[in-house]
Amino acid sequence: MAHTPYVKVSGSYVTLDGLQIQNLGVAGYNQGNVTIEVSDTNHDITVKNMVIAPEARVGIYWYNRGTGPSASTFVFDGNDISKVSWGIGGGTYSDSGVVSGLIIRNNHFHDFHDQMTNAVHGDSVFLYASPSGMDTINSPLLYNNVADGDFSNYYPNVPVAPVLTVA
Repeated sequence: MAHTPYVKVSGSYVTLDGLQIQNLGVAGYNQGNVTIEVSDTNHDITVKNMVIAPEARVGIYWYNRGTGPSASTFVFDGNDISKVSWGIGGGTYSDSGVVSGLIIRNNHFHDFHDQMTNAVHGDSVFLYASPSGMDTINSPLLYNNVADGDFSNYYPNVPVAPVLTVA
């Protein structure tokens, strides 16, 4: 995914707690930006109690590009996420990549309408694997999340997208 993060976590043992990030982009124009990005060089990352309403493509984007158990312990807890087309999205895109310790809980995903433009798909949570399928997300935990509000496309006559996608 080509993108520009507004906040890039470039360390480990980091907690973002209680911040509000909003109104950085433009409604009706999915510019492909990411609000918070966490990559495979990190571990032990917690993002909690945040208000994320950025007018961007992704609220929280995490990924593993490496091989082996290089990405671990990502906790996304109690966040209020809106005005995106993916709430929390990520996965692995290299052969033999392994992610462990992924926890997505107690989040409220709502009102993605502003960023539901063109051919984007709207997902509260979007998990993906590499094209080879030789990578793994070990036992992700997703629970107590709520998705509601307006997920309709910004432009008329375009179908509503799914809420949870696992590719």
